[in-house]
Amino acid sequence: MSSINKVYSKFTLDQQSVFENFNASKDRKSFDALIPILDEYSIQCFVLEGKDNTQDSYNEYYKVDTVNDDRAGTYYSIYVKR
Repeated sequence: MSSINKVYSKFTLDQQSVFENFNASKDRKSFDALIPILDEYSIQCFVLEGKDNTQDSYNEYYKVDTVNDDRAGTYYSIYVKR
């Protein structure tokens, strides 16, 4: 990734783990841990996987769509910063 985009060249596996933890738990505590990463990389949107995601917003990120992937047997919720 570092040769493709210098903005994300410092993105680490530890930071990826923070997002994966948030995607798995979808709770406020794990989102709070993700906020510094979202800010550091100016991330304007993210996608969460799973049927169990009923949260319409996380701070200034709002759910704009939910996509049902029949082949994968799951749902994806798309959140955008407003």
